[in-house]
Formats: sequence, structure tokens, C-alpha cells
Amino acid sequence: MKKILLLIIFISSIAVNAETIASCEGLKGQSYYPDIGMYTDKDNSGWQDDGISNGKTSVIRNGDSFDILFVDTLGDINSSKDQGAEIRLVMIDKNSFSLTSLFLNASVEIYSFWKNKEGNYRYSLTQVKGGSSLIPKNSLLIGSCSSIKFSWIEEMFGQG
Repeated sequence: MKKILLLIIFISSIAVNAETIASCEGLKGQSYYPDIGMYTDKDNSGWQDDGISNGKTSVIRNGDSFDILFVDTLGDINSSKDQGAEIRLVMIDKNSFSLTSLFLNASVEIYSFWKNKEGNYRYSLTQVKGGSSLIPKNSLLIGSCSSIKFSWIEEMFGQG
């Protein structure tokens, strides 16, 4: 409960016009760990199940800019922008959108959000970690969303 309250306070302190456009959780998937880096060797490299079962992700829109908030495996609330990420909208459709989150020389992340044909909200995190990352890996993780608002697309671009 304390973490939810902190998240609400953090979100409301970002800006008056900020809007939560996606609230998601529970990532599961696969990661490939190459035999490079400080903490990866031949014995523990290769494909592995991966995920953040208790993780939460929210997308915040403020005008024409975005931020990705996430609760990490330690339970800490993080802002991708505050951690130095450059976030860009890269794809939109009436029932989906994708954002990139670039941490220079560390990782590239693609967050995709969609409403499927059954009306369920889902999201994916495609992640490539390398460069200065301690544990290089390539991942594809999928989770569920409790809400995704697509009305911002009409507001921002005049299409929906």
C-alpha cells in the first residue's frame, strides 16, 4: 500500500497535465545471455526463462513527451527519464502504440502496448542490454495491463 501511495504522489508531482495512459504488470518471457561481460560466462550463457512477476509499469504522457515508470525487482519506483533515458514514440495505431527507451551505451528498450481482438490489454518489453551494462542480455517479456487509454492518440494526432 505504501508503494502505491508513493507511486501516486510521484505521478502527481510530475506535472499538472500529466496523464497515465497505461498501467501494466507481470512480465514473463525469455532472455538470451551472451558469453560476454563481467558476470556472464560460458556456463551461464544462453537462453533462460526471465521475468519480473511482481513488477509494475506505467506510461505517463505530458503533452508530447512520455515517461515510463516501473517498480523493479527490489520494489523501488523508478522513472526512466530520471535515470537518463531518452523516450520516443515510434509506432501508433488505433489499438496499439510503442515507445523506445534509450539509455546511451547501456540498453535499448521497446515497450509495446495493445488491445487484442478479445479486448484484453497486453504489453511487451523487448530489451537489448550491452555496452556499460553489467549483465548483457537480449529479452522479450510479455505482461498484462489493467488499463490502456488510446484517447491520447486522437488528442495528439487527430486520429484514433
